[in-house]
Amino acid sequence: GDPTKDDIATGPLDVVQAGLSCCGIEDGPVEWSSESSKATYWIRTHDNDVPDSCCVTETTNCGKNEAKATPDPAVVFTEGCETALYDYLTDNLLLIGGLGVSVAFLEVSSQLKSHTKVTKSLFRC
Repeated sequence: GDPTKDDIATGPLDVVQAGLSCCGIEDGPVEWSSESSKATYWIRTHDNDVPDSCCVTETTNCGKNEAKATPDPAVVFTEGCETALYDYLTDNLLLIGGLGVSVAFLEVSSQLKSHTKVTKSLFRC
């Protein structure tokens, strides 16, 4: 079906919030409330609610009345996504670096093999 205005307002962040188990950008669920000036469309239509993607167990309207400074951590994620993303990247930095080094090694070894084949073919009599 067609996306709703809610989908358009929260869609990209829904993926991040659900994937990283976070809510909001910096300050957590309170950013979705009228106390914040960040989520203006959402606030006009859902004051005091967080998107369902903020919920620990995502169900329809599970974030109702959870846009507050001290939300229930059993109901919604309390950490902002900026912190969650930073933690994810630092926790996986060794893996990310290792993959980068592996790809670079494969590229270099492939180039060396190619160069060796060309050199051998040039010197054949």
